Order: sequence, then C-alpha cells, then structure tokens
Amino acid sequence: MNKTVLKDIIREVKANKGRFFSIMALLLISMIAFSGVFMATILLEDIPEIYYKKYNLHDATISSTMGLAEADEVIIATNTMVEDFEMIKSVDVFVEGTSDIVKIENLPEKITNLIIVEGRLPEESGEIVLGYDFFNDKVSIGEEISFVDGKNSKDIEELKLNKYTIVGLVRSLEHLTVDTRELSTIGSGIISSFGYVNNFEFDIDYYTKARIIGEGLEELISSSDEYEESVQKLLISLEESFIDRPKTRMEEVKQDADENIQDAESEIEKAKKELEEAKQELEDGRLELDDGRIKLLEAEIEIRDGEISLMEARLELNDGWKKYEEGIVELRDSEEDARKEIADGRIKLQDAKIELEKGRTDLAKGRKEYEDGLIELEDAKKKFADGEKLYNDNLKLYEDGRAELDEMKEKIRISKEIRLGEINKTKNKDELEASISSLTTQVANHQENVNNYKAQLNYNESILDTTEDKTSVDNKINELKGLITTEEQNLNNKTNQLNLAKEQLSNFEKVEFEGRVSDEVMDYSDESINEAEKELNSAKTQLDDAKSELEKGRAELQDGINKAEEGRLELEKGERDLREGEAEYNQGLVDIVEAEKTLESELAKGRQELADAKEQLEQGEVDYQQGIIDLRDGKIEYEDGLKEYEEGLEEFKDGEKEFEEKSADALIQISDAEIEIADAKDKLMKLKEPNFMIDSRSADANYHTVKGLPVSLKILAIVLSILALLIALLVAFTSMTRMVDERRVLIGTYKGLGYTNDIISSKFILFGGISGIVGTLLGTYIGQRFVGPLIYEIYMEGMIFSEIISMKSLSLFVIGMVLAIITTTFSAYLSVNKTLRENTASLLRPKAPKSGSRIFLERIKPLWNRLGFMNKITARNIFRYKDRMAMTIIGVAGCMAILILGFGMKFSIESVVNLQFDEIQAYDIMFAIEEEIDEVDFNNAIDKIENNKNTADYAGTNFRILKLQIPGQGTQDVSLIVDMDNKLENLVNLRTRNKIAPIELSDEGVIMTEKLATLMDLDIGDTFNVEVEDEIVEMKLSGITEFYIGHSIYIKEDYYNKLLDNEININMILVDLVDNSEEAEDITSEEILSEENIISSISSRIAKATMNATIDAIDSVIIIIVVIAMLLSLVVLYNLTNINVSERIRELSTMKVLGFYTNELTEYVYKETFVLSIIGIGFGMFLGKIIVEFILYSFAPANVMFGDPNYPLSYAISSVLTLVFTMMVMVLMYLKLKKIDMVEALKSVD
Repeated sequence: MNKTVLKDIIREVKANKGRFFSIMALLLISMIAFSGVFMATILLEDIPEIYYKKYNLHDATISSTMGLAEADEVIIATNTMVEDFEMIKSVDVFVEGTSDIVKIENLPEKITNLIIVEGRLPEESGEIVLGYDFFNDKVSIGEEISFVDGKNSKDIEELKLNKYTIVGLVRSLEHLTVDTRELSTIGSGIISSFGYVNNFEFDIDYYTKARIIGEGLEELISSSDEYEESVQKLLISLEESFIDRPKTRMEEVKQDADENIQDAESEIEKAKKELEEAKQELEDGRLELDDGRIKLLEAEIEIRDGEISLMEARLELNDGWKKYEEGIVELRDSEEDARKEIADGRIKLQDAKIELEKGRTDLAKGRKEYEDGLIELEDAKKKFADGEKLYNDNLKLYEDGRAELDEMKEKIRISKEIRLGEINKTKNKDELEASISSLTTQVANHQENVNNYKAQLNYNESILDTTEDKTSVDNKINELKGLITTEEQNLNNKTNQLNLAKEQLSNFEKVEFEGRVSDEVMDYSDESINEAEKELNSAKTQLDDAKSELEKGRAELQDGINKAEEGRLELEKGERDLREGEAEYNQGLVDIVEAEKTLESELAKGRQELADAKEQLEQGEVDYQQGIIDLRDGKIEYEDGLKEYEEGLEEFKDGEKEFEEKSADALIQISDAEIEIADAKDKLMKLKEPNFMIDSRSADANYHTVKGLPVSLKILAIVLSILALLIALLVAFTSMTRMVDERRVLIGTYKGLGYTNDIISSKFILFGGISGIVGTLLGTYIGQRFVGPLIYEIYMEGMIFSEIISMKSLSLFVIGMVLAIITTTFSAYLSVNKTLRENTASLLRPKAPKSGSRIFLERIKPLWNRLGFMNKITARNIFRYKDRMAMTIIGVAGCMAILILGFGMKFSIESVVNLQFDEIQAYDIMFAIEEEIDEVDFNNAIDKIENNKNTADYAGTNFRILKLQIPGQGTQDVSLIVDMDNKLENLVNLRTRNKIAPIELSDEGVIMTEKLATLMDLDIGDTFNVEVEDEIVEMKLSGITEFYIGHSIYIKEDYYNKLLDNEININMILVDLVDNSEEAEDITSEEILSEENIISSISSRIAKATMNATIDAIDSVIIIIVVIAMLLSLVVLYNLTNINVSERIRELSTMKVLGFYTNELTEYVYKETFVLSIIGIGFGMFLGKIIVEFILYSFAPANVMFGDPNYPLSYAISSVLTLVFTMMVMVLMYLKLKKIDMVEALKSVD
C-alpha cells in the first residue's frame, strides 16, 4: 500500500466522519454490553473463589441438637475423606442492656479464618473481636462490652467471663451478608451479630459444630461439577460414619444428666444436713455456754497442768528431731533403689533395640529374597510367553499347510471330473451362480426380518414401564423374541450354505483359470497327498504335545505367582511386626522418661515433706517458748474469759435469731431445687435421639445465591450480546454497502488507473475495520473497567466481598476484537467485492436507479384510491428499497426486543414478592415447638401463642424438610407441610395461577407447588415417590398451587397417616400477626419464645427483605440493559435514516427545487422511517416475548418461579421509548435537510 492510497483513506475518514463514528458507536455500545455483562460474570465467579481459598472456607459442617462430644471428634478424625477439621464451641448471649443477640464462638485457627477489618485478633484472656457490619458504628476498639445470658444473668454458664475488651472488628465467610439472619433460641429468635474469643474462655466440655475440609477439595473450583460431586461423596462418607451416633449420643447425654441429677440430689441432701448441723451447732453453743462457766472454774487447774504439758512438749520435740534425721536417711535409700530400677529398664530397652535391629536385618533379607523371586518369576513368564508364541506360530503353519492340501485335493478332484466328463461345466457353473444369487437374496431377507423384529422389540420394551396394558406388551415382547431366534437360525443356515456355494464356485473358476491338473500330476498326487496327510497328522500330534507342555508350564507359572504373593504377604507381616516392635520400644522410652519424671517428683515431694517437718519442729520450739509466756499470762486470760463468756452469751442469742430467719429461706430454696430436679427427670424421660446435621457450603442460602448468580447472568449476557452484535452487523453492512455505492465511480477510476482489487478493497476494509476496532477497544475498556464492576457491585451489595478486586480478561478482549473484525471488515469486504466484479466501464457510470414497479397495495383499489399522493409515494418507496426496509425493521425489532427484555424481567421479578408474601402466604411468623411433649406442655405452648395480644390467627402443622432428587437439578430441599388442625388454608392461599381458583386439600392426594411440579414433569393425577422418615412412599398429586419461592408439598393428616401409618404431632405453628411491623414482631417473638417448649421462630419478613434486596440488584442491572438498548436504538435509527437521506439526496434536492419546504421534506422522508419503525415495533414485540420467556426460564433459580412479565405494560413503555427515539432522529434529520445544497446535489455525476 503506497502513500497515495493511505492519504486517500485518511481523506475518506475525514469526509465521512458521521459514518465512521456511527459504526464506531455501534461497536462501542455492543462491546459495552458484551464485555460488561461477561466481565461481571467473571467477577462473580472469581472474586468469591479468591475469598474462599484465601480464608480456607470449610467444605462441610457437622452439628447436632445435643452438641458434639469427643467421640464425634474421633469419628471425624478417622474418616479417610477428611483432610482437616476444627471443633467449634459457641453460645448465644445478649449485649447487656440491649435486646441484641450475639453468637460467641471460639476463634478459628485454620478453617474459615476471619477477615480482619480493624484491629487484631484476641491473644489474651478477656479479649474479643466482633462483627464489623453490626458493631462498626456502635463500639470502638479498646472499649469493654458485657454480655448476659437468655435469663438476663451475668453468670453465663458456658463462659468464664461476661465482660471483654474489644480488640478488633472482623467479617466471616460463614456470614456472607452484612445482615446476620441466623436463628436463635433466645430473645426475638434472630441473631444480630457474632463475636470470637479464645477457646480457653469457654467453660463447657462439648462442641456445637465441626468445620471440615475434604481430602483433595482445596485444588478444585467451588463452582465446578467435580467439586460438587466430591463434596457429595464427602457428605455420604460422613453420614455413614455418623449413622449410629444419634443413639449413642443420647445415651451419653442421659448418663451425664443422671449424674448431674444425682449430684444435685446430693447437694440438696448436703444442704439439709448442713441446716440440721447449724441447728445442732446452736444447741451445742448453748451447752458450750453452760459449760463455759465450769471451764472458767477449771482454768486454774489447767494453768497448773500447763507446766506439765510444757515438759511433755519438750520431750515430743526431741522425739521429732530424731525422726527427722531418720527421714533423711530413708529418702536417700529410696532414691538409690529407684535409680537402680530405671537403669535396669534402660538395659532392657537396649536389648529390645538390638532385637529391633535384628528384625530390620531379617526383613531386608526377606525383601531381597522376595525381589529375587520376582525376577525369576518374570524370567519364567518371558520363557512361557516365548514358548506360547512358538506354539502359535507352528499351529499357524500347520493350519496353512492343511488349507493348502485341501485346496490341492479339491483342484485334483475337479480336474478328474473334467477329464472323465462327469461334469457339464457350463451347466454346473450356471447352477452354482443361480444358487448363490438365490441364497444371497434369502440371507438379506432374513437379516431384514431380524432387524425389523429387533426394532419392534426395542420399542415395546421402551413403552413397557409407561403403558397401562403391560400384559399385551409382555406377550408381544415374548413373541418377538421367538421370531428373532427363529430368523437368526434361518439366517445362519442360509449363510453357511451361501459360503459353501461360493467356495465351490471359487474352486471351479480357479481350475478353469489355472487349467486342470495334468494326468501325470493327478496320477502322482494321490501318493503325495497321502504322504502330506501323514506329515500333517504327525505335526498335529507334536503340536498337541507342545500344547500339553504349555498348559503344564502355565500351571507351574501360576504356582510361582501364588508363592510370590504368599512371600509378599509374609514380607508385609514382617514389616507390620517390625512397626509394632518399634512402637513398643518407643513406648518403653516414654515409660522410662515418665519414671524419671515421677522419681524426681517423688524426691522433690519427700524433700519438701522433710523441709515441712523441720519447719514444724522449729515452729514447735517457738511454740514451746511461747507456751511458757502463755502460761504466765493464764491468770490474766482467766479474767478475760469471764468477760468473753458474757459476750458469748449475747452472740448466742443473736445467732439463734439469725438461724431462725435464714433457715426459712434455705428451706424454700431446697424445695425449689427439688422441683427443678423433678422437672429434669421428666425431661430426661422425654428425651429423644438428637439430629446430626451434616451439610455442605450450599446449605448456606447466601452461598448458594452467590454461586448461582454468574450462571443466570451468563445466560442474560449471551442473549444480550447476540442481539446487540447482530444489530451492529446488519447496520454496519448497510453503512458499508452505501459507502461503496457512493464511491462507485471512484472505484472505477482506481480500477482504470491499474490499481489491483486488493488495494481498492483495502480502503473500505480499513475504513470499517478501524472504526470497528476503535469502538471495540473503547467498548471493551469501558465494559471491563466500569460496567462489569458496576454490575458486580450491584449484585454483591450487602455481601461481605462487595469490594471489587481489579481484574482484566484477555479472552474477552480477543473475542471482542474478533467479533469487531467479523462485523465491520467482513461486511466491508462483501460490499466492495460485489462491486469489483463489474468491469471498469460499468463502474465509471452511475448505478442505474432501481426501477419502480406495481406494489401489492395498488391491487387493492378501494384502499389505494383513498391514499393521498405523498402516502402513495411513501408506500412505493418502502417496497422499492427492500434491503433498507428489512434493515430498518430488523434493527428496530432488535432494540425493541432488548427493551422488552429489560422491562419484562423487571415486572416479572417485582411481582414475585407481592404475590408470595401478600397474597399466598398470609402468615408472618413460624414458631417451632418440641414434638415429643405431653398434652399439658403442648397446651401451654398453644395458649402462649393464642393468648398473645398480637396473634390474629394461627394454624398447627407438622413441618419437615425432605431431600428430593429432581432430574437435571440435583437434590432440592422440599418442605413437607402436614395440615394438623384443618386451619392451614386460612394462612396459605392454595390456588391455581392462571384462573386464580382455590384448591382444597383432600384425603386422596397432595398439593404441590407449581415450580416443583414443572421440574418433576408431573400433572394432576400422577404419582411420585418420596422418602419420608426413612421410608419410600408413593404420593398422588391432586393439585398444583401457585407458589414462587421454594418448594412445598401440602398434605392432610389423614392422608399422611394412611401413607405411613405413623402418629405425628404438631411441631410448627404458622401465625398471622395483627401488627406485623418489625418492632411489634420482635416483641411478640420474644414473648412467645419465653415458653420453654417453643424453641425458635422464623420470620417471613427476613425472606421478604432478602428477596427485595435481590430485586433491587436486578433492577439496577435492568436499568443498565435498558440504557444500552436506548443508546443502541438511537444509533441504529440515526444510522439507517442518515443512509436513507444520503441515498436520495438528488431526489430531495429536486423536490426542494420544486418548492417543497424543509418540514414537508422531513415528513416525506420520515414517514417511511416511521412506518418501518411501527412494523419493527410489532416484530420486536413478538421477538421480545420469546426472549423474555427464555430468559425468565433460564434465569430463575431451581427453587424460584418468576411472575407475569406484564407484557402489555412492557410493550407500551418499549414502544413509546422507540417512538421517542424516532422523533429525536427526525429532529436531527430536519436540521440536516435544511442544509442541503440544491445546486451541488443536482450536478451531473457523469
């Protein structure tokens, strides 16, 4: 390419800035849509995965309604599919002075590590970190925070402290949303946030949860099918390990509870005894006072006796010093004996070590012998293989010789027959050929019959499970099998006959071809053949002998393999014995070390005892001297004693009064404790086996939501990108075609000057390619840099990893560039290549205008005659330029479809919340109650709910979660709700979706939610199997109800009992509140949860808030889609209208010369565009509906059904916006038409 051509290309760009920038704008908008939405899917997949890997998110968790014990820890540790695990302790508490519930856990050390936002992790006792999102604006680092338990007591049984210093604020991958919405059994039932302390802060000997990392799962991507399959294997393995734990765990808890009850009873008995002792002490005090006076009288005698006591004390001290010296000698002798025993132990250990070394030597020798045996075995295998190969080679030589001999015999036989004239060659050959032809036809017929019968057999077997007339189908199958057997026998017989005939014909022809054998050969051959026959038989005998030898060798070889295997087992046993010996030796070393430690401890204890004895003796000397002084002061004390007696008498009277007051309180406390023990015994009798919950990450609804976001968004990205790029391709093709037509004469000039077609076409290809590539670069940059992160942040709003991590996708850039080249350069190539096929003379003349023709409307005389002149011209022009008409309609229809997609999704998703929580679910909150309680406790629980002033209505149900296998969707959670008091229909509106007709529960079937029935491909009257209480039951579907969030099956109690023959109780109460505001609901929940048999609450408000947050995020994404569609529609309409005006500039100039005003010209031009836009809007409605239905089906999660897209409103808004864009373009065209230079436009192009 020379400079002249390059300058011409630059001039072309400058002269056609509008066309250049319109193509660039098309690609810019299309690439923003493509790269932006796809970049968002990449971010949604990769950023959470980065967090999961960085903070080592667990793969599974195990929890139990009775907690986890050390036995559970052992089970987890010994599971081969567990790579690592961590046991967790936790407790739910209130922040003191508030109703905020905080779950406090021990600090994770290696699994699901915390994300530090501010400060640091706890290190010392009394330190805590709290959840950042809840406490960020409530506390400061360094402050102290106090907690109380569910009974508002500062003495929290599970914790050693109740006051902690805040050292940091954190986030956790177990709480993906900034709003923690876990359930609790205290307060309002909803946890506000979480906190973490060191493990030693807990004062409990059980765990509440275990976090588990699966073997080999760290290398897998969380969203991959391989990871899901591996996690399912891990869960199945854990479930198998824990299958017997509920029973044993209940026995452990019962045993602990029995011990606690016994301890409590012992404490009560002790308290009673202490009370009696206190009473006795008072009586004793009375006696002591009575005796006090006597003792005072005896004091004088005691003083005299004191002197004697002092003398005796002196003697005792002397005896003590003697024993102290003897103790020193005894300690020294004991130390010598103990050290001798330890030395003997070390000698024995040394002997054991020598034995171990000998064992290692013997083991090495055995291993060498085993390896030598393996080498010999391999040699034997090789020799056997060589012998077997030699046998097979000789066998083949024998078979070849036999075949050659048979052939020679046959040839001689035929030659003899020919020589003797016994065969009429022509006749026999014709008969053989006719026989082969007939047999071939018969074989083909039999084969066709076999194939037909097998096809019928496969069809009947495929319908056997679904047909109602199974007997007739079974009979048909048996009949077909008989026919197939008969036909296959006939086929084999005819095939054998055919092969024999072919062989005879082949021999016959061979003799004819090669010539018959000479008479001398025939005379001589009989003797030779007999001789060859003998040689072959002899060879066969030798082969048979060789085969026997081979079989014998094979048996010997197998015997060698068996012996080698026995040697391997003995070697493994030796290694196992050696390991056990090493373990015993190591244990012996440990025992020696422990013995030395024990010796040192005992020696230290003995020395301490001697030191204590010495200290006591020294103290005795001091006491002795003090006794002398005390004796001297005895008389003084006697006077004081009299005074003390009088004071003691007064104290006794005070003590007697205090005992009378406190003993009454003590008796009340003892009575209360006895009642509590009785209640504990009653609960222990009702105790049932605990549930062990073994869940993967997906059990967290937020994790499941995050995982599903990129999947659904990817479908939307594909559809949006295809639409946008197709529109860009069509419009770019139209623009480039128009550009080539405008430069037709210039192309002819270039061609006449000798420029090659490649150089001429490069001008237009570069024009389109540069504009497309620039638009793609800008669009890809904007999409990846701004739109993708914006969509990600919208989706992740409220999540802990909403902060964007900068990423770039080279693959998106490359794909975008390829699409740009295809869209622009390819369309330019097609346009210019068509023109370059014409000769130079033709190109130097203007292209002849399209000839007019009669249109269909002209044949409808009543309509055509009533049209005005301008309307007739418009109609003719529309059908005259069919390419432009098609492009305009397709472009408008595509943009219209994208707009309908955006608004249809918006209306569909928005309707879900109102339909689900306002019309279908009439209850506001669910309360779970203990299922195995007596009638009195049950009535107390019901009264607590019924008598609450905020309860409007309630219904009792038996609620359980089932795991249902759904084709193509894996395992889904399904709520089985049993109507226990015939009040369910008051709180759940069971109805059809289309006709809004009510559905009643019956005793003959169940009602299933619509999305679940669709996934399972069920209709009313169908039956399906489901596992309930470890039993597979068949249920009949009697109704399908409208339901949008989750899967449920509704069933009456009578039908449930009929299916399972089990007695069940109410375990879930659905409650409709008078005032369902958040504050009123929290107060009501707290009041009702104060009943001990009501264990938790679940608010519909939480699910509604979560769904609203999701809708807000999707709304924002839809706004982006609508904006893209609006910009695309504007550019498309401008581009196509601009092309229309440019093509007809001479026509418009002529009309302007003839006196048409600018507004009349605008009307003339734009009437066509307006009509085509209306047609495009119609097609766009049809296309948009198809796309919306597809997207809503693909976009919806497996447990969600979207609502009605409200097509009339979607059509109306999208149509109005499209017409507004049309009007905007009309204004721009009006300004352009005002600037038409009539003289320049009308100049001849020749």
